[in-house]
Amino acid sequence: MGDHREQIVDISTPPADAESRIAAVREWLLAAGWAAPFDGSDWLYPDEPALRENLGLLPRWLGFGGSTFVIARGSHWVAGDGTDVPVCPSCGEPSGTWEQIEQWDDQGVEPLERCTNCGHEVLLGDWNLEGSVAVGALAIVLDPQSLPGLGGVFDPADVARALRAELTAALGGRWAYVHHHL
Repeated sequence: MGDHREQIVDISTPPADAESRIAAVREWLLAAGWAAPFDGSDWLYPDEPALRENLGLLPRWLGFGGSTFVIARGSHWVAGDGTDVPVCPSCGEPSGTWEQIEQWDDQGVEPLERCTNCGHEVLLGDWNLEGSVAVGALAIVLDPQSLPGLGGVFDPADVARALRAELTAALGGRWAYVHHHL
């Protein structure tokens, strides 16, 4: 059980540009029909303004309703319970290292990672980080909720992956998805 958040992390915007990027992301979430204005917040980010999911999303994911989006500032975004090393995007084997994640976080330089299993080599942010850590100045944090009586009907990861794909297409940059379990 526990509490869960879906974190879509902007891994390409430098911290100095975070404020303008947050404004652009918020504007896009509203204009693209993902979110609607909301006067509440997420208890994990009480100082950040929240948005409510747009009712137009309900047909896309049956049962998805009452969810909030927060565009939060940070430096690294972890999976929480069960955080593990990155998974190779080519062969699916856990192969990343904690040292490279620490280097990325401490030095702000995203390392090139080579899979020890298959030899595939790409920047660490292009690995599967869903159960790991991503480094970025901001993230859209989705608190996925279900409509009463419809719990478990939709997969929040599907919502997060769709949001990531649409963000990338519309706003550019590089985005990573990390599932957070408290």
